[in-house]
Amino acid sequence: MFGVGLLTAAVGLYLNASFLWKFGRTSEAGLVLAIVGLVTDTVTLVLPATVMALWQQSRRALALAGCCMYAIAVAMTLLTAVGFAATNIDDAVAGRDAVAANRDAVSDEIARLKSERSRLVFLPADRSAVAAAKLARDQECGRVGPNCRQRVAELNAVLRDNAAAERAADLDARIAQEEAALSALPALAAADPQTEAARAAITWLSGGHVRASAEDIRMSRVLGIAAVLFMAGLLLAFGTALRQPART
Repeated sequence: MFGVGLLTAAVGLYLNASFLWKFGRTSEAGLVLAIVGLVTDTVTLVLPATVMALWQQSRRALALAGCCMYAIAVAMTLLTAVGFAATNIDDAVAGRDAVAANRDAVSDEIARLKSERSRLVFLPADRSAVAAAKLARDQECGRVGPNCRQRVAELNAVLRDNAAAERAADLDARIAQEEAALSALPALAAADPQTEAARAAITWLSGGHVRASAEDIRMSRVLGIAAVLFMAGLLLAFGTALRQPART
């Protein structure tokens, strides 16, 4: 128990110092804030054992004063821990949500390109076919007549087919590019699967009578992580108490 308390204490000390350091606008300000965080977290570590010892010595007034100081220190540590947990978890969720949104956008673009591609109706016609149609027109259009008008119509049809063929080739290339980009993106069922699973579990366990919102789960998670960090002092106090012989 004492070892778990020490490990939790080390994490809490590092968290408070590093997180508050980032709020300093200068190196000196960051150092001062880091020291404040270390002092605050140290108070949450030593006061539970101190209050326990004072209570055992029947020094009730000092024990109660220690409880008040502990409440203030816990509130400050809780704010820092909540800020740290919320920042890192929310950033991770936002990153996953951006990936999911990107996948949706790429999928929509692929669907749009395929829809446009399916509407193109044309005969295969490349630049050599266009050149042949122009040559046939020039040969027949020395003078205007039925054959000339037919060759002009054929040329126009070949030009339209060629333009449609080039557009189709461009769409095929873009579809292939978008599909490659889509396959490179990770497939995510949800931006925050933990929240979705917790909501489903609560609804199932309560038989549908209790429904938790995503914000409820998010705040519970943040507060839970923060609560574990400031429990280091209590764990150290329990470890100290367990080392003492039981009173008969």
